[in-house]
Amino acid sequence: MLLMHSPLELRVEFVKAFQEFNNAYEALDDYNDDMETFKALTEQVKRLEEYLGVYHIVKGSLLGEKGMEMTQSRITR
Repeated sequence: MLLMHSPLELRVEFVKAFQEFNNAYEALDDYNDDMETFKALTEQVKRLEEYLGVYHIVKGSLLGEKGMEMTQSRITR
């Protein structure tokens, strides 16, 4: 997985962008019951579903890094 080994800033931006896209989709889904009839939206939902696993892995790597930083800072004190 290429994104796992990307710089921290890139992974943070990916997580933020995914969350924004997912939140927008959920808001639209709540508002519009006919979303499934739009082909472009259906394709975007498929893309969202494909990236869901990547999102969780990248987010976990960020949380893991944060935890390691906190542990290292405690050890060096």
